[in-house]
Amino acid sequence: MARTLSANEYRELGKRFYKQKEYQKAIEAFTDGIESSDKTNIELLESRALIYAKLKDFNNALKDGRAMIKASLSSSRGYLRTGQILQMQEKWGPAVDLYRYALKRVSAEDEKLSLLQVELDKLTRQIAPPKAIDPFTVLPVELVQMVLSYMNFRDIVICRRVCKGWNNYLIRNPNLWTNMDLSLAKQSVSGRFIKNCMCWSKYKMTRATLHRFADPSVLRSLTTYCKDLTELEFITGPLISNSICEITSCAKNLQKFVYGAEVTLNIVSQVLHYRPGLVHAEFNNITSTAHSADWTVDMPGLKVLSLKAHKRFICNLRLSELFLRAPALENLTLKNLGDSTWDPVTPSYNRLPLTHLNLVNQEVFVFPPLPRTLTHLTLHPWYPVKIPKPENVNSALLSTPDEISGVTIWNATRCHLTNITHLYLHHISNLHPYFLDIILNKYVDDSSEADADLKEVSLQNCTALTSLSLANNILASTTDLISLLSIQRIATPALTELDLTGLPITDEDVEPFPTLLPSLTHLNLSKTEITGAGVKDLVDRLRKPGLRKLVLDYCYNISSQDVIWYARRKGIDVSFRVSEHGGIGGGKKVRYG
Repeated sequence: MARTLSANEYRELGKRFYKQKEYQKAIEAFTDGIESSDKTNIELLESRALIYAKLKDFNNALKDGRAMIKASLSSSRGYLRTGQILQMQEKWGPAVDLYRYALKRVSAEDEKLSLLQVELDKLTRQIAPPKAIDPFTVLPVELVQMVLSYMNFRDIVICRRVCKGWNNYLIRNPNLWTNMDLSLAKQSVSGRFIKNCMCWSKYKMTRATLHRFADPSVLRSLTTYCKDLTELEFITGPLISNSICEITSCAKNLQKFVYGAEVTLNIVSQVLHYRPGLVHAEFNNITSTAHSADWTVDMPGLKVLSLKAHKRFICNLRLSELFLRAPALENLTLKNLGDSTWDPVTPSYNRLPLTHLNLVNQEVFVFPPLPRTLTHLTLHPWYPVKIPKPENVNSALLSTPDEISGVTIWNATRCHLTNITHLYLHHISNLHPYFLDIILNKYVDDSSEADADLKEVSLQNCTALTSLSLANNILASTTDLISLLSIQRIATPALTELDLTGLPITDEDVEPFPTLLPSLTHLNLSKTEITGAGVKDLVDRLRKPGLRKLVLDYCYNISSQDVIWYARRKGIDVSFRVSEHGGIGGGKKVRYG
């Protein structure tokens, strides 16, 4: 039947039926009005929802409420009506969630925005227990301590603000303040707070990580009065040179010192001079190297040393003297610190019991002599280390190193790296399978003067290689890649991480990967020539345990994002950047293909 009334007339008709308590006729009138409207009429929907709720037809009432919200997400009317219906059904949780969601979506100009907050507060109080119970007063002390052990230092500081009782409990528990970690500080930290932490720990603080704080007088108090302080780390907060030396010299039992702010090489030498008992020392932002390093005292306990600069400097580290002063070094990292002596003789790293050696952007003219104890090696020379061709490796080179190429082979054949698990070789020129095979699988036994021939390493006596990086090397031949990866200690199920960034790799080169390296979980093929077809083949064939991380940054032969999303649907974390400014998701869209 054709409708002859307008939506407003149907609304008035429905209201009259409602006053006469003829609810079914009112519903029909409102329904006719809704159907006769060109667009969703929120007022008619609200009126019909009200009648449905009065008749306890909550399903239809909620449908109208949701329709109101959908019609206008920024209006409070739909949220208020739907929330009222949910409360009539005693669905307190969904009602609270709806009001919270509404407060995020409703326009600030809406007149009833404050009413949403009132309803949320009223409902929250209504469903709360009649009397809140402080968990600290009812839980056993052991359980409270267990809960607090999962909180970081910042969370514990925030918990002090809950109430006076919590504050008193926390500050009277010295164990919570022995590890002062300010790494998550979002604003400057006051000296008064540092002093309070010292007091709350009863001056038994053992670790301090400082960020956004650089008051020398307070730091001197910290290192002087907290006799048990063994670890001190500065993330930010540059100090005057004399202050750094004074602060560290006051910490008599300091074993670990990490400094992330700017520091000179001269201060590095002085810190190690005043605290020769350090076990772990890191200086991560060396800025001036006008002075050569001066290692004046013995450091028999120093096991970890990291010297890094953010940009390259030329200096004299005097590594040979350092190695004599610190004979127990197990972990050494050098980055961006060039050698002003330009001495082609490589320091004797093999005299140290090193397990970790990281040489990044250092002058390494020849492959260095390495100790057999190494488990992690990162070699990224500033100038490419050139490897002699296989045909030039002969018995003379093995026994008498008379030139740089001979020294490289001499050192390589004496490595005997049976314990290596992480090997990262970058910026190597003329890299070929024979040289890598020498490093991993062969050695010369100098104890036998009459026999300088290469001997095979017994695989039973070797630790499995789990991570390998050959990024940005220059291969002796483009066909050498598969031969490199076929070396005994590499082509094993133990290898899970592989980085081949910048190598001339095509789809044909990666085809044997699932057979040679079946256990790969992390694979980096950035800046290679692989295509989408090669990526799909890898994803499909590397199934057990399966790839978890795949890096394809700047692989310009991948012309479509389809294969990227295909891999992500398989649960693989894929990185695919095509510019220095970020990934595919941002910036100007680029069309490929």
